[in-house]
Amino acid sequence: MNAFRKLINEDNWLLSLPFHVRGIRIDEDALGDSPIRISAQDEEERLLRVRTPYMRGDDIRELQQALVDHGFSLRVDGIFGPGTEKIVKQFQGQKGLRVDGIVGSATRGALNL
Repeated sequence: MNAFRKLINEDNWLLSLPFHVRGIRIDEDALGDSPIRISAQDEEERLLRVRTPYMRGDDIRELQQALVDHGFSLRVDGIFGPGTEKIVKQFQGQKGLRVDGIVGSATRGALNL
């Protein structure tokens, strides 16, 4: 807070690079256009569930194919509608998972996705 008061009192709004904040160097590279990656994970997987409009995509097609591979009768069309939700709930019940029709990390893991 003292640092902010000092900036205000000195009317110093144009900070010259580089400068340090709590031991971190802020320079042109740190403020560049490229986003900084802070996670080792490639990207977060979306939760698959019935929504309006229905969710669509290759990830849903992969889910449906995995359910077929586990013995369920299901049309593999890449659309997460009520039919897919019903089968997901059946699968979750068989595997002792929370039966909510939402495909998150636990359901994905049980399906080896």
